[in-house]
Amino acid sequence: MLTAYFDESIYENKLALAGFIGRDDQWNNALAGCNKILSDNGIPFIHMTDFCSPFSSQYTGVSMGDREMVIESLVGQIRTNIPLAISVSIDARNFEVAISQRFKSQIGTAYTIAAVTSVMLVGVLFNKEDIDLDVTWRFHGGHVNKEQLAQRLTVLMSAAGREMRISDFGFSIPQPGVPPPLQYQLADILVHSVLQGVDCLRTMDHFTAEQNIESEDDLVFHYYHLDLGVPLIQKAWNPIAELEASLRKKRKLSNKALRLLDAIPQSSIDAHNEAEMDAARTAVAKINRVMRELNLEEGLKLVSREPNENTSHD
Repeated sequence: MLTAYFDESIYENKLALAGFIGRDDQWNNALAGCNKILSDNGIPFIHMTDFCSPFSSQYTGVSMGDREMVIESLVGQIRTNIPLAISVSIDARNFEVAISQRFKSQIGTAYTIAAVTSVMLVGVLFNKEDIDLDVTWRFHGGHVNKEQLAQRLTVLMSAAGREMRISDFGFSIPQPGVPPPLQYQLADILVHSVLQGVDCLRTMDHFTAEQNIESEDDLVFHYYHLDLGVPLIQKAWNPIAELEASLRKKRKLSNKALRLLDAIPQSSIDAHNEAEMDAARTAVAKINRVMRELNLEEGLKLVSREPNENTSHD
């Protein structure tokens, strides 16, 4: 069993959702190392917006040079202990302008689409590499659209859990004045680097199984980033919207099947008759075909490269 911890933020009209996925023992090792780094440097928690700003009063006792070294050390713990990182970004301004309100109400906001895409992406990767492990997903719970995401993930988990490798999901409960758990603070490092255009992890390795997720073999760190532009969103999700609209107009689907189609493409739907099942299978085939194309063409054109020793975290 793996657990994913994800955070999100938006900066200059760019939304980023990112996080890390690992086994419990891998997380325990990473958190122990990261807690020691923070303790040794007198830092109670990491909030990247303040931590990277020389004008923030939150970390006045820590020089900018020391802050950079702390981030380097935290990233080192992540790379040493956690096998997989995922990030998805969306140009929120273009999304709001180009995506219709009807589409948003049927399929989801930029935040929901980014989160669901992350889940689907992991499913595609694991199925491609025959990794037979499920993932428990944990999202930082402060986003205004978390209820919409919960609705989508509920259907995804119940109808396509094995295909998407999702076994459970949940949201942290933000408390005023209390920093989020360290797992989300580490995810914030990756979110910040995506928004700033900095490869803080110093890698864009292409994913290979190598048993490093499933066994105790030497761990190889892998990172996938998907920039989900408007054309890509429309290509991936419009087949569902168009099919749903057509079937709704013809009144060929029950309300239950419509709700399922509204929520998320699925591998199986408990519809009432063969016509509805055929329509659902058609929708699922379309969205899965697009996701496979993304893996080979647009979404995952990630070229392995050596770590860049000159990478900046400013």
